[in-house]
Amino acid sequence: MPKPLTSLIAAIGAFVLPITCQDTCPEQAATVSALHVCTIHRQSKISSVADHKIGQYGLPLLSFEKLFKNQAVPANQMLTITALSDPSSTAVVRPNVDTLYSSVSYDVGASNLELKVPEIEPDKYWSAAFYTAYGDNYLNLGALETSAAGKYLLTLGDSASADGSIALDTSNSGYIGRIITPHPIGVLLIRTVLKSGEDMTAASATQESFTAMTVSRSHPLTGPALDATLFITASNTETEKVLTITARFTNTTFGTASLYATLALAGLSNGVYQKPECVNLAEAASIANQTVAAWPTLNSSTIALSSNWTMIDPSSIGVYGDDYVARAYIGSHAYLALVVEESIYPEQPMSFTLAADEAYLVQFAGKPPLENLGFWSLTMYNEEGYLVENTIDRYVLGDRSNLTYPGGNLVYGSDSDEPFEILVQAREPPAIWTSNWLPSPVDQAAFDMLLRFYAPAQALQEGTYEYPLITKIPAITNGSTVPETVTRFARHF
Repeated sequence: MPKPLTSLIAAIGAFVLPITCQDTCPEQAATVSALHVCTIHRQSKISSVADHKIGQYGLPLLSFEKLFKNQAVPANQMLTITALSDPSSTAVVRPNVDTLYSSVSYDVGASNLELKVPEIEPDKYWSAAFYTAYGDNYLNLGALETSAAGKYLLTLGDSASADGSIALDTSNSGYIGRIITPHPIGVLLIRTVLKSGEDMTAASATQESFTAMTVSRSHPLTGPALDATLFITASNTETEKVLTITARFTNTTFGTASLYATLALAGLSNGVYQKPECVNLAEAASIANQTVAAWPTLNSSTIALSSNWTMIDPSSIGVYGDDYVARAYIGSHAYLALVVEESIYPEQPMSFTLAADEAYLVQFAGKPPLENLGFWSLTMYNEEGYLVENTIDRYVLGDRSNLTYPGGNLVYGSDSDEPFEILVQAREPPAIWTSNWLPSPVDQAAFDMLLRFYAPAQALQEGTYEYPLITKIPAITNGSTVPETVTRFARHF
C-alpha cells in the first residue's frame, strides 16, 4: 500500500480535486459538489463533465515526472539500458530482472517521432508500449501483435477523439504505419526478454537496434514543451504542486469549452493553477484519499483468486477511459502497467516480513499456463520497489530459471507438469534447495514479491488456475528439522 504522502497524492490525482467550497461561494458550491460526485464517485448526472477525458491529472503525472528525471535525457531521445537491472538500478521501479529496456519520454507537440523496429527472431518476446503521461497504454507493437520490422511514425491526432490507433501507411512514405497518440506528451517503453541461455551481447545488440528520432511537421501544436521546467513549481504543499503540474499539462490537452470551463472552476486555466478562495484543499484531499484507497474494494474492481491471491480486474488496467479513480490507484502501484492481453499482475494482501529463522514456501500446483511466447516470474523487491541485494545475485525465479522438481529434474526441461516450490528466506539453504531459493533481505526488513504473467492464458486471466500457496515456515538450513508442509522435498535430507 502507498505511504501516507503517496496515498494523499494518489487521492488528489483522482481528478482535479473533489473541491469543497465554503459559504463564501454559494453560487459555486452546487456546481463544484456535482463535479466531485461526477469525477470521484462516477455517479454524476452531469454528463457534460463525465463525457470528456478530463481525468488525466495527479499522481500519474508525478510518476511521469520521476521517470523523466531519472532518465536524465532530453525529450524524444531514447535511453537504452543494455544491462540487466540490479540493486543499484533506480531508473525503473519494480523492474523485470530478465528484461532489457529502452524508453523515450516523447513530446510530439512540435514534431513527430519516428520509431525504427529491427528484425527480431520470431520466438523472442518483445513489446513497444505507447503510453500517455497519465499511464494509458493506448497501443502496443510487439511479438504478440506480430508487428513487422521497419519504421513507424508517432504523430498527434487532430481532436480528443484520437484515442490511440495505428493506420497502415499507403503514401509511399516508407512508414509501415502511423501511430496516433491521444496526447502530445507520453512514454514509449520497449521491453525485450532474454530467452533461456541467450547471449547478453546478442541481446544488447538487438536492444540497441531500436532507434527513435524526431521528424518535422508543418503545423506544430502550441503548448509547453517537455523539459525539466515543466515540473518546477513554487507550491507550498504537495497538493498545490500536483495541481500546478496538472494545469500545465492541461494546456496541452484537447478539449471543449465545457471541459475548460470545468477546469477553470477548479482553478486551472491557461496552464496556471490559481486556488479559488473558497477551496479547502485539506478537506478535499482527505475525501479523495479515502475514495482512491477504497477503489480496489468497490464496484467489483478486485477479483478473488485461489490461495488468498487477488487481482485487480484486468479490464480496469492499462486503458482507463473516464475511470479517474482507477487511474490514480494504478498510477501509485503500477505506473505504466500493460493491458491484459500483454500481462497480468496478481497480488497478495499480506505484508511480507521474515525473522532470521523464518521462511516462506511458495508452492505451485504446476506450470502456470501461458500463450505462445509467454513467460512468468516471481521477483523480490524492497519496500521502495528496488531489487534486494544478496550473496548469489539472484532477484527473480521463473520459467527461464533452473527450477527443479523434488527429484532433481528441471521443471522446464521437459513436458512434465508437476508441483514445485520456491523457497524464500535470507539464510542459505541446503544445496538441494539452491536452484529454487529466492533470497529475502538479510536485515529482516519488509519486502514485496511480485508475480507477473506475460501473455497469460485464459485460466490465469479468469482465475481458474490454482495460484501458488504461500506458507510461513521455519527457515530451512543444514541440519534443520523439515516441516511437514515440505513433504515433497523431505526425502532429500
